[in-house]
Amino acid sequence: MILTRKQGESYPAEGSGKAIESFGVKLHQAQLDGFQVAGFETSQHLGFFISGLGAQENLAVATKLAPTLRDALTKVEI
Repeated sequence: MILTRKQGESYPAEGSGKAIESFGVKLHQAQLDGFQVAGFETSQHLGFFISGLGAQENLAVATKLAPTLRDALTKVEI
């Protein structure tokens, strides 16, 4: 799990890339250098779940944790 402050970055607009929504959090999926990546964003942060698991397993972890992390980040962004 990596969390970072945005510095002008954002995920692509609607319809581009592979994304699903879980409990109000849009999760973007990709594979990079043999690792599975699922990411989400808040107004000020980007979050990434990176693992050597399979795509579905990594997404399952992200689906369970992203809403809680999003809520916590949103509280400190006020």
